[in-house]
Amino acid sequence: MAENDAHPAAHADIIDDEHARTYAMFIKLMKYSAATSVAILILLAFLWG
Repeated sequence: MAENDAHPAAHADIIDDEHARTYAMFIKLMKYSAATSVAILILLAFLWG
């Protein structure tokens, strides 16, 4: 069988770094989205509560 050298070890480090940055951005987006949702709910509670 032929060997598959499509992803050498150096490339794996780049993929891991990119994955870590993407995950960190996703977590940051979820934090801001949750905070915005809570702020909107509090605002609505004061306006129509």
